[in-house]
Amino acid sequence: MIFDLAIIDFVMPEQDGRETLRALKRELPALRTIAIPGSFAGSERNRYLSMAARLGASVSLPKPLSVRIVLETVRTVPGAT
Repeated sequence: MIFDLAIIDFVMPEQDGRETLRALKRELPALRTIAIPGSFAGSERNRYLSMAARLGASVSLPKPLSVRIVLETVRTVPGAT
């Protein structure tokens, strides 16, 4: 495998992030994934965070993000060496 971690935003111009996450987990089940389900608020945010978990994301992070949170998550996401 060329990489062992993917960070996937659910809101992308070419392909829906949910489709991307499904395809990656189908092709590379051991791949660690961090899902960023968009800039939604309230119950909509919770719905997308839950959806990311159901689709197999290792971790889901709500926006807004800080560099510190992203780097810490990359270091600690399950499966890290």
